[in-house]
Amino acid sequence: MNSTIPPTNAPSRGAISVRGLVKTYVREGVSVPALAGVDLDIRGGEQVAVMGPSGCGKSTLLHCLAGVLRPTSGSIAISGVEVTALSDRESSKRRLSSYGFVFQDGQLLPELPCEENVALPLMLMGASRAESVSRARGLLAHLGCDGLGAFRP
Repeated sequence: MNSTIPPTNAPSRGAISVRGLVKTYVREGVSVPALAGVDLDIRGGEQVAVMGPSGCGKSTLLHCLAGVLRPTSGSIAISGVEVTALSDRESSKRRLSSYGFVFQDGQLLPELPCEENVALPLMLMGASRAESVSRARGLLAHLGCDGLGAFRP
C-alpha cells in the first residue's frame, strides 16, 4: 500500500486504531515498501473492505493487524491494546482467544478432518477434544456444512 488510508474520523479509542504504519521488506538487498504510513480507525461493529490491486499491501496490512507480521514502524491498537508491543507468544494467544484470522490460502491441516480443523482452536485453549468436536459440528451445521465434518480439506 503506497498511500495512506484516511482516518474515518473515529476517535482513537476505536476498536482498531492504526497510526503511521510502515512495513518494508528487503528483497535482494533492496528495501521494498509494502505499507507507507497507514493511518486507520475502525469503530466496533463497523465493517470495512480492504481493496486494491495485487501487490498493493492488503495482505501485509491484515497480517500486521493480526500480529502475524511485525511492522517496521508505527502503532496498532486493538481494543486499547498496543499489539505491536506484544511478544510472539502474546500475539498468538490473542489471535486464538480474541479474534479470528482466516488466511487467503486456508492454512488447514490436511491430515485432520474438517471438524477437527474447526475444533483445533478450542482444543488449544484447553477444551476437551469431545467438547471441541461437538461444538465444531454445531458450527458446521449452522453454516450449512452438516455432514462434511469427516472429510479432509
